[in-house]
Amino acid sequence: MVTTVSTADELRDAVADGGPGSVIVARGGTYEMSGRWNINTGGDETDQLVIRAANGERPHIQFAAGQDNPTNDSGIKVNVPYVTVRGFEISDSGFKGIFAGSDGHDVVFEDLDVHHCNVWGIMNNGNDDVVFRNCDSHDNFDPQNNGQNSDGINMTGPANNGLIEGCRAWNNGDDGYDLWVSENHTVRYCWAWNNGFGGTGNGNGFKLGSSRTGAGGGHLVHNCVSYGNQVDNDSNSPGSGFWWNGEDDNPIEVYNCTAWDNGIDFAFDDTDHTLKNNVSYGGGVDIGGEVVEDANSWNLSASDPGFRSLDPDADGFLRLSEASPYRGAGVAVPIEGLNDPPDLGAFQYDGTLRAEPAPTVTVDGEARLAASDAERTADAVLQTGNDGYNGSGYINFTSDAGSVARWSLDVTAPGEYNYRIRYANGGAGGRTAAMRLSGAETAITFPQTDGWADWSAVTGAVEVPSGATELAIETTGEDAGNVDQILLQPTGDDGTDGSTGGGSADGSGGTPSSGDTPYHGYSVPEEGQRDWHVPLNENFAAIDRDIPVVDTESAKDQYDPSPQTVYIAVDTGTIYVGDGSEWSQLGVLN
Repeated sequence: MVTTVSTADELRDAVADGGPGSVIVARGGTYEMSGRWNINTGGDETDQLVIRAANGERPHIQFAAGQDNPTNDSGIKVNVPYVTVRGFEISDSGFKGIFAGSDGHDVVFEDLDVHHCNVWGIMNNGNDDVVFRNCDSHDNFDPQNNGQNSDGINMTGPANNGLIEGCRAWNNGDDGYDLWVSENHTVRYCWAWNNGFGGTGNGNGFKLGSSRTGAGGGHLVHNCVSYGNQVDNDSNSPGSGFWWNGEDDNPIEVYNCTAWDNGIDFAFDDTDHTLKNNVSYGGGVDIGGEVVEDANSWNLSASDPGFRSLDPDADGFLRLSEASPYRGAGVAVPIEGLNDPPDLGAFQYDGTLRAEPAPTVTVDGEARLAASDAERTADAVLQTGNDGYNGSGYINFTSDAGSVARWSLDVTAPGEYNYRIRYANGGAGGRTAAMRLSGAETAITFPQTDGWADWSAVTGAVEVPSGATELAIETTGEDAGNVDQILLQPTGDDGTDGSTGGGSADGSGGTPSSGDTPYHGYSVPEEGQRDWHVPLNENFAAIDRDIPVVDTESAKDQYDPSPQTVYIAVDTGTIYVGDGSEWSQLGVLN
């Protein structure tokens, strides 16, 4: 059941009345709360309780306490398992911004912006299997302790098997990430910078140990970035980019991370931690003799990584230049998506490895799966070289077999959906790949188009199951077309029956066929799209075909007789159709 709310009272009531499979959708606006919001109703192992923002909106949960007023009666506490909270801005808590406490295992916090809270921004306090995904936590500070306890993201207590991916933590009084007394978490595609601005804050980017024998550690950290965490305030912390925090009996693995200009970039000692393919620049390292290290920048003779830029606002920030000595200098590690041999650091030079995890796309009706939102293997590359694409680029499947693009879906409105895959295929002939969705496989043939900048569409229908699932396109023996995006629409929304249709030649116009798009075949420019005029021009051409030209008989030769374009002479009633070169008479209106 989906319940849409627009006030704080409606939000709290809807969550309290929810349960497994319930979806609470919050419209944009400010949701003011004067005390703690305790979430005591959850889902179950098969159906989460989902609390999320409406598509394209950013509801703001703002607490009355404010950052300068420490009070436990503030923030959001999830006391039950199987709850997903997605898409909110959360601020001004007098305690933690949002946290999983009590029995909050198997909780997912996703796409949250948490800031200006009095202690931690985002926290898991001792629960297993908790996920933080694509969250920001910044500017949290506890003035009563001069920043000592105000971490951005905190996965602590006797917690196990958590996942932190695609998150960012900056300008927090203490550490960016603190995994104290917790074990076996995966941290990937995360960033930390400028943490530790309090007078007693430790100022680590990633604090990965516990300082307690027999508790904590065992984490896998890869493709993360830490810079500008330099605090050294006599709190027994070096202000490190990545720090083992005294963990001495549960080794930590750190692969393909980049640290720049921290107090110490990498600090590991006491046990056989593993560090491979990492880059340190400007901060130095402190590595003990027990540590297993290989192909890190400090193990190589070249000390300058040759970054394209050290400007955090530049596109090439901490990315390797073409001439970097670290390209191809790595060794094999258990991480998917790296080149063979891998480059050093968090980013592969050719862009094949994502810098962040793919977002979850909510499907509660019409949905667009952009190429840039897909999780891609190393041989399914996001590119921008050919004009006419939507969004941030298109996927080029560079291997005839095993190139995969996957979209993570959260389906709250299951059923039969029309799909429309927008693609270009400037090759010598049609190409066939597989589309997989929740165990079902469909062969998708991409017919040849007039060039790699000439976009067409493959359409059809597919059954979309409820809950978390994946839609994937994979090459199975032939290269596929370049895929720009996939549009999903429930059958019946546009009067179609879902049977397979061919789409128009340019992928944007023509009379809508069964299985066509929500916009009846017309293209809608994406916000920030390059060459936004291209889909609009495609629409104009499509309109010429879809809408009859009505004018006098004598004016007929002033119009282009485009294929399928209909001309009605208003004075004589004669009907013509264009074939690309001339008008042919069809008949005469009575």
